[in-house]
Amino acid sequence: MKDLFYLHGYNSSAKSEKALQCQKFFFENYTSINFHVPKLSDIPNIAIELLDNQLKSIKEPVLIGSSLGGFYANFFSEKLSCKSVLINPVVSPHILMNNYLGKQRNRYTGETFTLKEEHMLQLKSLYIDAMSDPKKRLVLLQTGDETLDYTEARDYFRDSCISIESGGSHRFDGFKNWLPSIANFLEL
Repeated sequence: MKDLFYLHGYNSSAKSEKALQCQKFFFENYTSINFHVPKLSDIPNIAIELLDNQLKSIKEPVLIGSSLGGFYANFFSEKLSCKSVLINPVVSPHILMNNYLGKQRNRYTGETFTLKEEHMLQLKSLYIDAMSDPKKRLVLLQTGDETLDYTEARDYFRDSCISIESGGSHRFDGFKNWLPSIANFLEL
C-alpha cells in the first residue's frame, strides 16, 4: 500500500480545489492508497518539519505538489528518492517570495502571519542544485501562469518528464483531467 501526499502551495490550504479534486479522484479510484493532505504552515521550517515527521516513517511515499508545494515535493523527492508530480512548481521561492515580505492573510483559513527575510533563507536552504534522478519527477506547466514564469521550471526540470500546455493559469486549468496520467506516473 502506498501513501500519497498532496502538498498545497503558499497561502493555500488542504481545502484548495486541486487538493479536493485529488482527494475525490483517489478515494473513488484507488482505494488501496492512503491519501494525505497535510495542512502546511506558511512558515517554511514549520512546514518542512511537519512533512519530515510524516514522511520519515512511510516506506514508499509518492508526492503531488502545487506551486510552493511543488518546491517542497521536489525537495522530498530528492531526499527520499521517491516519485513526485509538480504542478506549476516554484523553482526559487527565496527569490520570488521576496515580493511578499510583510503581513499576509491566508485566503482559505483567514489566518494571518508575517513573512520575513529569515523565511527566505529557510527556503534557500531547501534548493536542490542538481537532482540525482530527475526522471522521478513529472512536471506539469502552463504557459499562461500569471504568478510564475514557466520557462524557469522548464529549464530547471529539463531532464524530468515535462508537459507544457499553452495558456492556462497558475491554478493549472483542467487539472482534474490529468489525474489518471498522474496516477499512472506514480504507479498507483
